[in-house]
Amino acid sequence: MSGRAANGISDTAERRFHALFGVSPRVVNDVWCMCDFKNKTKPQHLLMGLLLNKVYASEETLSSIAGCDRKTFRKWSWCCLDNVSDEKSNVVSVRSLLSMDLIFGATANCLNL
Repeated sequence: MSGRAANGISDTAERRFHALFGVSPRVVNDVWCMCDFKNKTKPQHLLMGLLLNKVYASEETLSSIAGCDRKTFRKWSWCCLDNVSDEKSNVVSVRSLLSMDLIFGATANCLNL
């Protein structure tokens, strides 16, 4: 066993990512592909939303982890969580993930991870 997943990310990095954001990089990619984020939304904004959803801490702490100020963190984290919530029937279901694989194949990668 090489310690690297098929996507080239080490097992340790994948565990740490999952511990911080509550999901795997693959799930983040799939959510990004399924949601219709506004033009200025970037993948790191989605990660801010997932961080807020997973880690119970103050905005000050979370914005420090994200490397931005509290106002920026609040704006983008809630914007992304609201967007994911609006798409919950598509995003939060096993059926949608299976259809994603059928449509785009197992190598679908919107974030170029």
